[in-house]
Amino acid sequence: MPAAVRAALPVGYAARLLGNALWRSPFVFLPAIAKGLGVSRAAVATALSAREAIGLSAPVIGSVVDQGHERAAMRAGIALAAVGATTVALTDSLAGFTAGMLLVGFAKYLWDNGQNSWIGHEVAFQQRGRVLGLLETSWAGAYLFVVPVMGLLIGLGGYRLPFGVLAGVAVVLTVLVLLSVHVPARRVSGAGSPRRLPRGGIPLYVTFFFLAFGQQLLFTAAGAWLNDVYGLSAEGLGVAAVVIGAAELLGSGATIVLADRLGKRRAALGGTVALLVPAVALGHLGRSVAVAVLVLAAFAGCFEFAWVAAIPLMTEIDPQARATGIGIVVACITVSRSIAIAVGIRLYDDHGIGLTSSAAAVTLLVAIAALAGFVHEPS
Repeated sequence: MPAAVRAALPVGYAARLLGNALWRSPFVFLPAIAKGLGVSRAAVATALSAREAIGLSAPVIGSVVDQGHERAAMRAGIALAAVGATTVALTDSLAGFTAGMLLVGFAKYLWDNGQNSWIGHEVAFQQRGRVLGLLETSWAGAYLFVVPVMGLLIGLGGYRLPFGVLAGVAVVLTVLVLLSVHVPARRVSGAGSPRRLPRGGIPLYVTFFFLAFGQQLLFTAAGAWLNDVYGLSAEGLGVAAVVIGAAELLGSGATIVLADRLGKRRAALGGTVALLVPAVALGHLGRSVAVAVLVLAAFAGCFEFAWVAAIPLMTEIDPQARATGIGIVVACITVSRSIAIAVGIRLYDDHGIGLTSSAAAVTLLVAIAALAGFVHEPS
């Protein structure tokens, strides 16, 4: 691993952890946010849905990053995160909250695209699974370590207090990113122009689309299912979220150890095949809530392993336009999850968890077919 990347990893990890916490926490604290704003929970959910749509801008962001602007994207991303969190902390209107969330969404896509592209250029493919796997543990880490602290702060001073604290942290990280993240001059001067959609990337676009679809189908219905069938309260769902977050951390952590040794394609394929077991099992469980939560956690852990193992493949779709390839994948994921959210809850309400889990398994089979038959490990 290059010395510049090793030196920048602690700050890069902290920035990613912050971005993931700002992204995930509003879903957890949606009732408190709605109460603080004096609006319905549906209104807050609509604001968060608008944030999701920013993912469609990822290919455009990628084409700009590919002009040699990886570091600029990271700088802009962490700075916008500070502005977005500050906006939420200083306003008490739905419009202000929505504006802050839109800025947070744009910030995350800037940061993740810039950082993933930078790692793709600077770290050899043979080592990239370990580095990206380490960074991706921040997704579960936000759920396990940052979100609980935010909950305590909300109890002390309302929903705006933790966003104010995170805004301050983001300002500090902005300065540290300016000082620690460096891009060799050859990357800037050698940057190519945006290119057409790489045809070799289509199997990976299909893989990510259906992998995300299957996961979102089940997780859209999971909370309602645990409440309807097992009577889990909001507090109980919070405990379940911690168990699921721990499984996510285990899954992403396993990629650090295994992805480079097994090969990224093989690891992603194995993780997706393993996903079928808990996906199908969810439709055939008894009355034990502990078993239900553990099966959901197993699904989350297998998904995280498969997903993180596939990310290095995403960074190598087109080595001359890495960020554009990454951006197209993000846009595919955005469309996939948006459809799955709408379909998943309706499928569950009309037909229950059995048919929902079966539909998720079918979409995972499509992802497996694309991975096994058409995706190739870069040399």
